[in-house]
Amino acid sequence: MRLPRNCHPWAPFAKSTDAPATAANLILDNVEVTNEASPGPAPQKRARAISMTPAEMDAFLAERRVCRLGTVQADGSPHVTPIWYVWDGAELWFYSIIKSQRWTNVLRDPRVSAVVDAGEAEYFQLRGVEMIGEVEVVGEQPRVGDPSPELEGPERLFGERYFGGPLDGYDGRHAWLRMRPRKVVSWDFRKLSGTESITNPNR
Repeated sequence: MRLPRNCHPWAPFAKSTDAPATAANLILDNVEVTNEASPGPAPQKRARAISMTPAEMDAFLAERRVCRLGTVQADGSPHVTPIWYVWDGAELWFYSIIKSQRWTNVLRDPRVSAVVDAGEAEYFQLRGVEMIGEVEVVGEQPRVGDPSPELEGPERLFGERYFGGPLDGYDGRHAWLRMRPRKVVSWDFRKLSGTESITNPNR
């Protein structure tokens, strides 16, 4: 199914007069809620109602294990790939292969959009977080273990999260990217409590 333009990870890079994406329109086309589509609560009010609290967002990002990271190719087209990540409460960290299209893209254009979501099986279980911002390289390329106070926290979190302990050695193929989000959107359709339906989101 086609997603609305504001849903796509590369939406912030497209030239458009569309209103900024909000949690209220980060849903499938056939249930998108706008003031023109049907009467009911304003999208801003609905977005607030289904947004995650900071604590809920931290817990969700700690629970999920894969992020989809959107980058910009040389011709302006999107490139989206799954990647492991860690969230330290303020920044997203990615341990990326440096000989990859993703790496080439971010060195040329650091703008990215990251999406972590869940609840694919049921509409009222949909929940997720979208972050928009820029990435920067931290540490050597590739990472070989040079002392780096900035990387102590991310590497500890990454090792515990994916390997059950400290990050043990370096393969000479990866390096770190840090994303400082400038916009964050979250949604948790479980908060709707069944008061809406797919055919009538405002019911």
